[in-house]
This record gives sequence, C-alpha cells and structure tokens, in this order.
Amino acid sequence: MIKLAHAFGIALVAAGLSTAVVSTPAAAGSCPALDAIDPDGDGSMTLGEAMKAAKAAFHAMNPDKDRTLERAEVGGRVSDAAFAAANPDKDGSLSMGEWKRLVKMRFLHANTDGDRTIECDELATPAGKALYNVLR
Repeated sequence: MIKLAHAFGIALVAAGLSTAVVSTPAAAGSCPALDAIDPDGDGSMTLGEAMKAAKAAFHAMNPDKDRTLERAEVGGRVSDAAFAAANPDKDGSLSMGEWKRLVKMRFLHANTDGDRTIECDELATPAGKALYNVLR
C-alpha cells in the first residue's frame, strides 16, 4: 500500500499536481545514502538490488581484477572479524560468492521490519550503516 501511495505521489508530481494528500517518508531523492547505493533510485532497496550493488562494489574495490578481494582492498568497509567470518576457507581473500553472502547477511539483518526491502529509516540503524559501508 505504501509503495502504491509512493508511486501515486510520483505520478502527481510528474503531472505537476500537489502531493499534499500522499505522505511518503522515504520518497526517492529524500535519502542521499540510500540513493547512493540503490541501483534504481526508487527509495527502497530489494535484496536483488543489493546483490547488484554488491557486484558493482566488488569490482570497484578490486583494482588488480584478480577475482578476489584481499583485506587491504576492502579497507574500512568491514572489520577484521567480519572479514574473517566472511572467509570460511581462510584463504585471506573474499571471492564474489563470499562477498555476496556477506552483503546478504547484512541486508537481512538491516531489514528490521521484515518487508524484504531497505528503506531510509532502516539504513540509519547500526545494521543499515554496516550494509551501506559494504555497498558504498
């Protein structure tokens, strides 16, 4: 229902009409952090969109293009403990699959309302900030 109201509000704006009747707390463009990591910029992020953003982040952090992320390439996006936990084979690097599992776990942890999307309010939580850090 909220997404329908949000879509309706966008349609009204596009038509040049007032949206005073429609309240959208996380309208597209109102949350710069979410806008920065949401591939379609619609004001919420699905798990599929998070996986797309995870892949883009992986490639952006991997300047040597060796198909793995070493600890130094990940930088401050994850703690040493989180890196070790995401690296079950203990080879000192994260494959794309290991990276995506890390992002999925952070997404699920950040999705506090269980609606399978991340909105601005969830991104502002500690778990949401951890998700943002791996996708930025």
